[in-house]
Amino acid sequence: MESPNPMPGIRAVIWTGFLTSNVAAIIPLVARGHWRDLIELLPDELPTLLGAVLGIGTLGMVIGTIIGLSLRLLVESEAENRGWGAPLIAAGIVSTLTGLAVGQGLTALF
Repeated sequence: MESPNPMPGIRAVIWTGFLTSNVAAIIPLVARGHWRDLIELLPDELPTLLGAVLGIGTLGMVIGTIIGLSLRLLVESEAENRGWGAPLIAAGIVSTLTGLAVGQGLTALF
């Protein structure tokens, strides 16, 4: 039986969006060999790098949360107590795709 408090599920959807978009944005940079460039920039450009992490994470969080919570509302209206599995997966997929798109854009800058 699901807990009547939806906040843990909502928090999980939000964190899933934030984290998966950041991880996915790093994948194209590592795959194309730009990881060394990031490490060399780290001491000098730490505020810029942190800003990029927060920006990419926020973008993925917003998009993933919209999709995940919308799916939760759709699933909840069709059947009782389905849980947060489908919204978490949807938020993760959409945020990952968003992070990959941003990562591809970042590799064009290097």
